[in-house]
Amino acid sequence: MSVAFRFVPFVPDEPNCACSVETSSKECLKEVNEGSCGMRGRLGFISLAMMTAAASATGSVFYGEPVAVSAAERGAEKSPRINDPAPQRLEAAQNGQEAQPPSPLPGGASSIDETYKDWRVVCVQQGVGKHCAFLQNQVQNGRRALGIELQAAAGNAVSGILMLPFGLALDQGVAVAIDSGAASLALPFRTCLPAGCVVAVNFDKDMVRTLRTATALKVKTAADGGNPATFSISLQGFATALDRVTILSR
Repeated sequence: MSVAFRFVPFVPDEPNCACSVETSSKECLKEVNEGSCGMRGRLGFISLAMMTAAASATGSVFYGEPVAVSAAERGAEKSPRINDPAPQRLEAAQNGQEAQPPSPLPGGASSIDETYKDWRVVCVQQGVGKHCAFLQNQVQNGRRALGIELQAAAGNAVSGILMLPFGLALDQGVAVAIDSGAASLALPFRTCLPAGCVVAVNFDKDMVRTLRTATALKVKTAADGGNPATFSISLQGFATALDRVTILSR
């Protein structure tokens, strides 16, 4: 099953609770709706507002109303973080050096929100630090269904999170491929939130080089009933957005 989307901007939201991957997607959706899941998680500084979903008996993925989720730290699970300057300041202090604060945003702005084809660049000045990322949200039938949020990492790599809908076979994880090529990565689901289920992604410099000139990032998984489900993420504007985030993060 392939799913087609159109693109929408991100929406900042407030934190909410999460379910572990050991909980089935149907049970997790029930816990979310009842407000009984107890794990609170944050994913990055930018919120990915998606829609919840449930699977039918035939294994099709159905999308429900959008549920807001904020981004922040994920605590012990070591989720990807976006250019947090605190560790660098601590390391510099331990070495007897004074850490240099990051440069301000252009024009003294407190935030930047720019669009590069199918990708959006967002950067927020927070105290002496900056948090910058590039992202893409997609909707089906007017409702959010998928989101990806990335940030520049060391060594010309890229890391971030992918948010997929409920109704998927969580124990099978996802396979990531570029265009029509073979799968480059096999990744597990990390947890499920009211907005959907989370996959942490890390692309090394070689994969990033390929992504810069590719057309689409394909995410392949299966629905609860076993039917294949494929999501396509446009890479139009990816290279420009990454370059912009890299500059803004300095």
